[in-house]
Amino acid sequence: MNNESIDYSIIMTRFIKYLIIVSVACIVDFLVFNITYDLTNKLSFSNLIAFIFGNIIACILLQLFVFKIKVISQIKQFYFSIFLSIMVFIICTFSLIIIVNILDLGALFAKIITLGLSFTLNYSTRNYFFLKFNQRKIK
Repeated sequence: MNNESIDYSIIMTRFIKYLIIVSVACIVDFLVFNITYDLTNKLSFSNLIAFIFGNIIACILLQLFVFKIKVISQIKQFYFSIFLSIMVFIICTFSLIIIVNILDLGALFAKIITLGLSFTLNYSTRNYFFLKFNQRKIK
């Protein structure tokens, strides 16, 4: 067992910051998806456009205010963030298509489900790397 003490209030503060930023990004993502889907009726295209807008907001704000890894340059963190976002986008797009086309649920309901999936995948992965590279020195 590791004898390092962990300040859970700092972890909770980081989680709350993450939650606020991602909530804003999710609202933007959902609104853009809704508008684009209403205009085009194309599921994957609408998801891509929504992803771009929501992800730009999330990537910039998360890197500035939540996950600041001191041992990795800002450029490497940005590339990691883009790579992670693309992987999550692919997973969530396939999930969206399956939920709408196979499970026959509505596009907006499916989008809400995949936003929850995206939130979970992003946070758990980013938090894992944050803790790994900062060696539990949480800012």
